[in-house]
Amino acid sequence: LLPSKEARQEFLDLRRTFLHALLPQFHRHEVAARMLLELPEHTTGHLVTGDPTLAIGRRDELGEEELGKLEALLEAMRPWKKGPLELFGTPIDTEWRSDWKWDRICDHIDPLEGATVADVGCANGYFMFRMLEQNPKFVVGLDPNLKAWLEFQVFQHYAHRPELHLEVLDGDAMKFFPHCFDVVLCLGVLYHTTDPIGMLRTLWKSMKPKAQLVVDCQGIPGEMPVALIPRKAYARAKGIWFL
Repeated sequence: LLPSKEARQEFLDLRRTFLHALLPQFHRHEVAARMLLELPEHTTGHLVTGDPTLAIGRRDELGEEELGKLEALLEAMRPWKKGPLELFGTPIDTEWRSDWKWDRICDHIDPLEGATVADVGCANGYFMFRMLEQNPKFVVGLDPNLKAWLEFQVFQHYAHRPELHLEVLDGDAMKFFPHCFDVVLCLGVLYHTTDPIGMLRTLWKSMKPKAQLVVDCQGIPGEMPVALIPRKAYARAKGIWFL
């Protein structure tokens, strides 16, 4: 998707800088990362993306030893964020029912058949997998949380869907993709940035002509041209800048 060798090099430099800054996160998740590397290779043909529960694999596909390693990894990676999820018959207890949000927005998203899509702030890629039901051409997810990337890698270890790709980067990386996307999702992200107008400009520049931007954002009641900047947290969430 990157338009030139220079853009690719700049992107790689940004990725390198970003990953270096995430080293403290890696140390927190090093055990889970090593457990993931030790999982036996297996590709399943069972992938349910149209139901609320993203289900990958059937229980009878894995032997007891393989299943034991997987369940140990799932336990080591708790808490899981977006869901509901199920891997090889094992339900995963997730903090968020992301299917509720998907049900609210999916009918408002343009058809994804053959589309190139960006999911900014994708977390573990739950929505990316839900999009597969419509056969998109390619879906790029961006999220600066290393734990979310690890969760996505667990899914991909078994699903092996080449049209899905997740980068451990934030929305600023969209500047490297001028006029690339047919649909851009920015769900639950805008109020986490210190420059929401700048972010919207960056997203707009990444879109093809007549592309669609889908934004989900918290707000405060009223029509006054003001924004709330919480001192510490809002609705128990930290890192909220503009509402």
